[in-house]
Amino acid sequence: MVVSDPVCTRVMQYYDGFGNNGRYLDYEEYESLAAAGGTPQGVTLVLNDHLALPAGTLRFKRKGGHGGHNGLRSISAAIGPDYARLKVGIGRPPGRLAPADYVLAQVSKQAWEDLAVTIAHAADAALTAAKRGLDAAMLEYHTSS
Repeated sequence: MVVSDPVCTRVMQYYDGFGNNGRYLDYEEYESLAAAGGTPQGVTLVLNDHLALPAGTLRFKRKGGHGGHNGLRSISAAIGPDYARLKVGIGRPPGRLAPADYVLAQVSKQAWEDLAVTIAHAADAALTAAKRGLDAAMLEYHTSS
């Protein structure tokens, strides 16, 4: 399982699905893994921030387009659109702030604390998907977030 963490400087983590912790990969390593066939369909899960969801909300999606998200655009260009996603809601920008400025803006101390809770919840959801399958994770996390 590959997990993309849009908040941390570590871009992706390889999780082998056998309970091993794996290690973080940079984008080039991930592309090499994908090119070598190391990411079969149904094994890749990408976590990404999502403006259209309220902050803290989690939603799984089986596959789809990039929806204007540059990170998803890059991943889709490398491996195609057939990978699962876990969208992590960050809410809409306030006022007339441009989405790119909102995503890249400095974050307040309180927002970081809230984000830490959301990231922990997203990590639990990703591990649930890895261990019990996407359907089980969807059922559990779509009804509880």
